[in-house]
Amino acid sequence: MQLLYYTIISFFIFLILLKKWKIVTYLFIIFLPLGNIFQSHILLPGMSIINIVSVALILIALSSRNIKKSFHDIDRFQLLAIQFIVFYFLVFNNMYVIKYDVLVRDAHLLRIIMDVLKNFLIGSAYIIIILNARQLFQNKILIKGISMGVFIVVISMIFSYQLMLMGFLVNTDMETISAFERVNIRLSGFYDGDVNAAAAFLIVIFGYFLTVYEKKKDIVTFLLLVISFSGMLFTGSRGVILAFVVVCILFFFNNGIKFSLKSFPGLIVLFSILYSIFLWQGDIIIERLISSESQHEMIVYQESFRFIRWKLLIEDMVLNPSFFLFGNLHTPPIGPQNQIIISPHNEFVRTLYFGGIFIFIYYIRLYIKIFKINNIIRKNSGLTIVYSAFGMVMTYMFLSNFVNQYFPIILILLGFYHLSNKDINKVENL
Repeated sequence: MQLLYYTIISFFIFLILLKKWKIVTYLFIIFLPLGNIFQSHILLPGMSIINIVSVALILIALSSRNIKKSFHDIDRFQLLAIQFIVFYFLVFNNMYVIKYDVLVRDAHLLRIIMDVLKNFLIGSAYIIIILNARQLFQNKILIKGISMGVFIVVISMIFSYQLMLMGFLVNTDMETISAFERVNIRLSGFYDGDVNAAAAFLIVIFGYFLTVYEKKKDIVTFLLLVISFSGMLFTGSRGVILAFVVVCILFFFNNGIKFSLKSFPGLIVLFSILYSIFLWQGDIIIERLISSESQHEMIVYQESFRFIRWKLLIEDMVLNPSFFLFGNLHTPPIGPQNQIIISPHNEFVRTLYFGGIFIFIYYIRLYIKIFKINNIIRKNSGLTIVYSAFGMVMTYMFLSNFVNQYFPIILILLGFYHLSNKDINKVENL
């Protein structure tokens, strides 16, 4: 593994010297959700490949004249995407990481600096991509990167055990697992987060491919829909299944039964894949939907442990009114399972509790802007960002402490379809 790690570093040094920024951008988009791939402590603590790609992209941007580095002349889609990146990677996530490292992990100063630095690197590289998104859009680098990234996520999830045998790090919903003994467990492969977070990531991507397929019914988009949906189902996430139902209701509301009849052959393929997944992973999916653990929680606590987490943090804010202004200032409360409630499994509660009311209001305004800007997208292209946005909002009601990496890129991709027909024809001919 060390030899492979050094080979990757040498490859990116080569790309920096040649200033191949489009190749590095393509790799950045692919590796953005793959935080666990090629992670190593050889250079710096936990320096994974996405951090290396970010450094490479920043260095190329600083040394190249043909890469846009200013905020001048960006459209409203790019501006909103940058606001998401600034909020998550540069402001709130760093604030949360510092509090988590200090209050819970009692981390050393180097660990805190490294965590903040990694967020800063990824956020800065992402902003460079957004500033240059129009050129990347014309070369189809954004959509190609998303497609390949999702494919790798799903494949790594499906073949997690084989990857473990090869020596790769694989995320699971347990602290330890033997690569030589298959147990009834959910795995998220290389995805940078647990299985539920991976499912939430896939519902957002599914929503994007759904709106593209709604407009242009090509086989490639359909296959990407199937891939993202298969991975989503493979996780057995209950919250994401609920979000999927809502997205489907919105889809059928927009299109009616006629679309379903026209797509009958595609539905046959889709249900065949669903049947195959249930044959392979059905026990875990059913167990998750009718969870004995959840039933036990209801018997012992008379309510879901997620609700207990939300209630404890809200009660803590009531007892400490200053939290509403500045966010949590001491160690979070202890839950009934003797756990510190650092992750409330609700992104909105997490933002309010750890960020305070002003950061929370700013965060909510970002979502309001999404739905306002959706009218512009629909008017000019017939596409919609509502499928992805609803998928993200609904999963954020039950999950926290992760960044839905591709959403700003999806916002840009759908927004750029407001180009004139002449520009769109030029793009399709590239």
